[in-house]
Amino acid sequence: MNQNWDSLYSQFLSWLKPESEYLSSSETREEFQFSQSENSMGELELEMLDPLDWEEEEINLASSAFDEPTETSQSFTMGKSIVQKRFQALLQRKLQEKIERNPPLFPWETELTEYDSEYVDETTAIMLPSRQLWLPQVAGLIPVPLPDRVLSILLDTCTEAMGLIRPQNAKMVKAVKALFPEYARKLDNMLGNLLLSPSLTPSRLSDPEQRQRLAAVLPGAYEEASLVQQVAISLLVAKEILATLSITLSPSQPRIERLWETTGGTVRFLVDYDPESRDREDLFSFTPLRVRVQLPKGGSLTLQADRESITAQRTYAGYLTVELSDWQAGQQYLLEVRLNDPGQMPLKFAIVCQ
Repeated sequence: MNQNWDSLYSQFLSWLKPESEYLSSSETREEFQFSQSENSMGELELEMLDPLDWEEEEINLASSAFDEPTETSQSFTMGKSIVQKRFQALLQRKLQEKIERNPPLFPWETELTEYDSEYVDETTAIMLPSRQLWLPQVAGLIPVPLPDRVLSILLDTCTEAMGLIRPQNAKMVKAVKALFPEYARKLDNMLGNLLLSPSLTPSRLSDPEQRQRLAAVLPGAYEEASLVQQVAISLLVAKEILATLSITLSPSQPRIERLWETTGGTVRFLVDYDPESRDREDLFSFTPLRVRVQLPKGGSLTLQADRESITAQRTYAGYLTVELSDWQAGQQYLLEVRLNDPGQMPLKFAIVCQ
């Protein structure tokens, strides 16, 4: 190993300083001294001062070694150490240049391929299902235009809340909390003030005169409102959405019809039942809970009960009907309406028969 290194060292030294005579024998190598002239020594020092090769303490040590002649063995050891470091630095530099000219390939690559420097999370690039096609109906609930992002969140949270057995107020808070999580503790108080206002009931908001009065109080746009105003507006919209998605049949109102505007056309709902039939013992004379819809395009209709679900579907626009014979008074049933639109979530209604 030492013999190989000595041979490699001698070759490199002769290549680095071709003007100096290199002594190959071990005895004469011990007598080797750097007896260069001052100019040659200055040039060697400048060559040695390479930022890739030197630490500060090594530079000081090398400089002091060349200031005045020392013993032969000490000079040779210092020179050998310097040349070794220089040799390793040059090898590293040449390897780096070679790799840059001919970069290595991964096992699966056949040619050099450039990759994006920034990592892209694939989950963010996937379009999540939404209820975008149902937004036209909720866009005009109050006389303040809301961004589609806010409307989508409110419609999603309100729709998912329809399957919960909770009071309407709790559903409102849950829906708006998704937009303003930091206002979770204040939402109850703001909701109380909102519910105490008789002018903000769903029946009054459909009155054109009342809408004009409300428009005069509210800001012109959602973005122009303060944070507190945005929370209040969101609560008001959530209240309207939940009221629209709730269908309560009663002896005084056994039939309810609804219209819902979508990006693909109008969906028409008709829900009815016979409250007197619940006292009949014969199920064949029992009038079922019936839901009929008119779809602007192909879709499906599902009525979910505790232990069963009734589904009807069609490929093209037209009518669908589902019936539930053994309905129970006070029981909540979930109605799911879906249009054949890729990437879109269904609309959900809560139906209660009193």
